Amino acid sequence: MTLSDYKGRDPLIHNGSCAGMVACLLDTFESDLPDAPSEFRRAARLLRHSAAVMKRDLKAKSLFRPSLFRLLVAAATEIAVQRQFIEP
Repeated sequence: MTLSDYKGRDPLIHNGSCAGMVACLLDTFESDLPDAPSEFRRAARLLRHSAAVMKRDLKAKSLFRPSLFRLLVAAATEIAVQRQFIEP
């Protein structure tokens, strides 16, 4: 399942905030992680930092360039595996 397949949900329900994103993720996916909200927020901070570094290094104005977006997905996947949100 992808988030775009999650029918019946408002795609902007997160209100453009990290707290909103975490709430949506917790509503959508089950988690056995202790203190999942805090863990998700920490992971989001790491990903935001990675995104800023990637944009700076590639001198990109937007993350929505194919090459940069692929790097961002890879970074998000690595963070999720390291924090045991997903299995490799």
